[in-house]
Amino acid sequence: MNLDFSQAQILIVGDVMLDSYWQGPTQRISPEAPVPVVHVINQSKRLGGSANVAMNISSLGANASLFGLIGDDLHGRELSGLLDSSGVNNCCQVDNSITTTTKLRVLSQNQQLIRLDFEETRQDCDTVQLLNNFQQQLSHADVVVLSDYGKGVLNDAQPFIRVAKRSSVPVLIDPKKNHFDNYAGAQLLTPNQKEFEAVVGICSDEAVLVEKARAVIRECNINGLLITQGGRGMTLVIDGQPAEHFPAHAKEVYDVTGAGDTVIGALATGLANGMSSRDAVFLASKAAGIVVGRVGTAAVTVKDIEMLDRQASHKLSPIAEKMKSEAACLKEVKKWQQQGEKIAFTNGCFDLIHAGHVSYLEKAAALADVLIVGVNSDDSVKQLKGADRPINPLTDRLQVLASLASVDMVLPFSETTPERLLSLIKPDVLIKGGDYKVEEVLGREHAGEVKLINFVDGKSSTRMIDTIKQQD
Repeated sequence: MNLDFSQAQILIVGDVMLDSYWQGPTQRISPEAPVPVVHVINQSKRLGGSANVAMNISSLGANASLFGLIGDDLHGRELSGLLDSSGVNNCCQVDNSITTTTKLRVLSQNQQLIRLDFEETRQDCDTVQLLNNFQQQLSHADVVVLSDYGKGVLNDAQPFIRVAKRSSVPVLIDPKKNHFDNYAGAQLLTPNQKEFEAVVGICSDEAVLVEKARAVIRECNINGLLITQGGRGMTLVIDGQPAEHFPAHAKEVYDVTGAGDTVIGALATGLANGMSSRDAVFLASKAAGIVVGRVGTAAVTVKDIEMLDRQASHKLSPIAEKMKSEAACLKEVKKWQQQGEKIAFTNGCFDLIHAGHVSYLEKAAALADVLIVGVNSDDSVKQLKGADRPINPLTDRLQVLASLASVDMVLPFSETTPERLLSLIKPDVLIKGGDYKVEEVLGREHAGEVKLINFVDGKSSTRMIDTIKQQD
């Protein structure tokens, strides 16, 4: 993964804020009221709102230009100074009719005790000049980010979306409204699950979430959604493509303040640098996992990402070592090929692992030095098996398969067939069940040879499910 983002050009539009932090120890309760007394020994100011998005982009080494409204006041001048020191191109407009939004957080022992907001929500923000300045810089932009915190700058996002689309620049939006109609024409929205459910209603499981995401995509004329789900990871739903879930990378969570800013900032940076949507989401997931381990709004650097990757490579369990992203898998495959290893590939849903699966995989492993198992995503299992499948989610299926000694790597894929994966891996042996004929095996042209292995009679996930239903 290329982490040199120095050529990426990103324009950010939205509600800028100044975040203030007062921190100190708490050793007693106030005699005036049942509240803790904080002895403030440290005060700091940081960029917040869309300014935090810009800072996250700049800290990754990309070029960030920020467009917003700042009050002609002390906090506005402090905010401008922070933008300059963070390397962000400050294109904000000073407006003496507004006050700069400021959020004051009081913390003790890394715990936030109270937040005080000094702000006003404007319905009549004059953004004509802001739009003109934004449009003048579009010719140099790779990606546009609209960071809507509901304070007024993006009351009407359409003018910014329309001029960006006319220049063929994709628009990513972090939404804050209770509807998504205002964002029609965007490339991608990045709501968290709470924000998403405020618009579409409660999502009882991943399948419902994906179904409702597809409805939003159709109804609001957007290309896709990346729904962040805290410790459960992120789900990417793009129009016309299978949905894909990405696990969380956080080990410990201290503070989620600004995590959404980090996600869209890293996502935009990756896309602006030519990454695929999948790789850009992986980058965003890693960045979010780092930032929630820190207190307050914070930015992530390329060195942070590289350190996370090094730590992960040293600390993974034997099972986790086998569970690879696509990019990591291809890197490992290349190494195996250079070492002259014979590589076998097989695939399936593997919903309920049974003795037939174990026997099949053991026989498959005996045909080569390395066995890679491709596993259908939850969404593609539903397409193949029906709405009531899978019984076990993708993460569980991957973990069980990775625990088998016969399996060297497990790799999820979103399509109903593994043809795309096979075109990338090019295994020496492609293995399928004995219910196929060689000429029926899709993707066989990408493998050195095809081998068929007979299944164990009477063993199947479907039969297990039917037996359980009969007993119920």
